[in-house]
Amino acid sequence: LVDAERAKATAEATASGKPEQVAQKIAEGKLRKFFEEHTLLGQTYLKAGQPQTAAQHLAKAVEFNPDYTAAWKLYGQALADSGQREAAMAAYRRGIEVAGQRGDVQAGKEMRVFLKRLRKSPGDQ
Repeated sequence: LVDAERAKATAEATASGKPEQVAQKIAEGKLRKFFEEHTLLGQTYLKAGQPQTAAQHLAKAVEFNPDYTAAWKLYGQALADSGQREAAMAAYRRGIEVAGQRGDVQAGKEMRVFLKRLRKSPGDQ
């Protein structure tokens, strides 16, 4: 997905006559916007009580930027809220790992709490 979006954005910029280096920078900017839109859409759908749709958007967000701890936290929440307990726990574990690597202490603590709650809950939600 990310490679396809990058190729599309680069091709569009190149077709408009931009030099290759400029086209690549434009493509990266469009990818950042793409990522931000999916994160915001995911958060919006989650708040609107549509966790399955939120999870779809957040999956794209963490695919594009696997180092964004806030997206992992929201993704775990969306999966948990949509009854995908095991997937939610995996998302939180990955988010905790990323938070540790990036020094994002607060997000790591929050995801540990959410993971602990899921471990204590019986079966799928």
